[in-house]
Amino acid sequence: MFFIYGGMIILSANGVNSIYNLLCSKTIYPLFSKVFLLLVSIMLASSAVNVCLNHPYQQTYYNFLARNAGENYELDYWNVGLKSAIEWITLQQPDVNKTITISSAHEGTNGCLKRTVNDSRFKEVLHVVSVDVFPNYIIQNQTYENIYGRSDIIKNYYEQIYSIVAYGNTLYTIYEKQFSTPMV
Repeated sequence: MFFIYGGMIILSANGVNSIYNLLCSKTIYPLFSKVFLLLVSIMLASSAVNVCLNHPYQQTYYNFLARNAGENYELDYWNVGLKSAIEWITLQQPDVNKTITISSAHEGTNGCLKRTVNDSRFKEVLHVVSVDVFPNYIIQNQTYENIYGRSDIIKNYYEQIYSIVAYGNTLYTIYEKQFSTPMV
């Protein structure tokens, strides 16, 4: 998608410039050109503020026309929130020598979790396992949880302890094992 941004910026700037010049050329509309510039400035400023407030998850934005975006669309398709979830879990552990087991109830997220852990500085501390062995933490992609439902293992043995949220939508939820688990 990055290859289209340059063209979009050029077309947008050209369009704004053309409208501004059209409004300025009409002697009966001098106020409209100032109002137009004010509205464009407000729109650009609000977008910039939203990007800054939701960094590093700014790619998860859907406009208001995409109703229930958090339930109907993949929000964090770059898995930026997954890395943040991993960082949050490791910061909660005071014992740096203890191995932490993590998993996801969905295989797609579990595959991304393995790649993220193997490519990160957390490789020595975190161990990605199957959800069936009752890991210390489960990181759940909220989109998959909305589509497939919450796993019975999560419902019965884990409590939600943290959520990664952007633009009012939950990207990932972290669950911690709270109850004794059956022997595997």
